[in-house]
Amino acid sequence: MQPNCLHDNPALTQSGHPAGWGSHGPTQRSPSNCTIGPCGLDKKYLHKLLRNRIYLGELSHKGSWYPGAHAAIIDPELWERVHAVLAKDSHTRGVETKTRSRTDALLRGLLYAPSGEKMYPTYSRKNGRKYHYYVSKSEFRFGAPGKRYERLPAPEIEAAVVAQIRTVLTSPESIASVVRHTQANGSQIDEASTVMAMGRLNDVWDHLFPVERHRIVNLMIERIDLVHAGELQGIKVKWRELGWDAIIGEFALAGIGAELVEVEG
Repeated sequence: MQPNCLHDNPALTQSGHPAGWGSHGPTQRSPSNCTIGPCGLDKKYLHKLLRNRIYLGELSHKGSWYPGAHAAIIDPELWERVHAVLAKDSHTRGVETKTRSRTDALLRGLLYAPSGEKMYPTYSRKNGRKYHYYVSKSEFRFGAPGKRYERLPAPEIEAAVVAQIRTVLTSPESIASVVRHTQANGSQIDEASTVMAMGRLNDVWDHLFPVERHRIVNLMIERIDLVHAGELQGIKVKWRELGWDAIIGEFALAGIGAELVEVEG
């Protein structure tokens, strides 16, 4: 018997896991049936898996696919949607993925240190957990030795900004200000629709995807400055005058926001 081969018991490995499983999941086997470690689902294997028409209830014969006797386990509509994505070239898919990942951080592109230096989202891992931060441009580019401002835990600064957003969405003075600005820019949206739309956005905020929250924040806010006054620290939010028309339109009665509220209800 070769080292590390597991031939004796077809049901259990020496570690006590079911056959075909290592301590961290499924294992591959070499032609000699030796365990060679956890499976890696590389891109080539995944593409082959996603193109296997057996899952559609078909069988292959001499290069062609025919209806099989077994039932399909993949819905044809889902199959077509997946293959529409696979039909795109790798560059296009890569750009789309990169765009989505760049909009996961709520304040990306909006946050500035007291010196005027832009803050960038980043993260670190410790004991299997992921910790998100915003760091100065100097630290982002040159690492800790080049930093000019302390890193900020993302949950804390994002919570402070969201608290201000919720105040704007629910404060009568802020709502009146939004109405004045939108009407001054030629909008036909009345005060009642504005009140309802801003209230709906406040209600559904926690249910929105990160990408959608990032988009809405960028419609509302031009920039966020970290400010220090002695020992006091805070934020100064510069609100956009434009962009509110789109938000009110989306979350008015006939908009997307209204549909989301109805679904949640």
